[in-house]
Amino acid sequence: MEKTGLQTLDGVQALCYGRIRKGDTGDDWARVERQSVVLNAIFTKLQSASATELIGSMRKLVPYVTTSLSPTDMASLIVGAVKNGIPTLEHTRIPVDGEWSYSGNSGEYITYDLDVAADHIHAYIYDDADISSGTTDDDTGTDSKSDTDTTDSSKSTDTKSNTTAVDPESLVEEGGWYDSDTGDYYDCDGDRYSLDENGNKVYY
Repeated sequence: MEKTGLQTLDGVQALCYGRIRKGDTGDDWARVERQSVVLNAIFTKLQSASATELIGSMRKLVPYVTTSLSPTDMASLIVGAVKNGIPTLEHTRIPVDGEWSYSGNSGEYITYDLDVAADHIHAYIYDDADISSGTTDDDTGTDSKSDTDTTDSSKSTDTKSNTTAVDPESLVEEGGWYDSDTGDYYDCDGDRYSLDENGNKVYY
């Protein structure tokens, strides 16, 4: 890089940026934040991709992922996400500030209460709680949550804020087509189908 400001990185550069720990670059927490910058940038770019482009990326990534979902299952989820609007990315860190400490002869690792961390994870996933302050109690009223950015660990409550209208043509599978007059899709064999609210094919 020859100048400061917004940069477009290739894969190797992004990996190096996310992993860097030498020089005056901050501690491990700063490295975690840099990794979140990379993930947010990737997610932002994916939000503007079509279903066909996303499925193409999925096929490239599948060999490196262990999952119980089949490629067909993942493709259906992708189509559903594009059709219904891709939600905003949510980001937080556990353990939260004030609930961990450095340990070891030279502070080489951190210690924290595993049960407290588990409570935070449960509250974040199932109760939609803002855990950035380290509290998961529900008796304090509705939390005020800000949109996630690259420096804020708070959580966004509006998971549909980036929802945009989807061009039906972008949901056409390879070799198929879309009939704008009837709203029906056709696969590569010419069979007619529609898409349900989850993006699954419903053949006539």
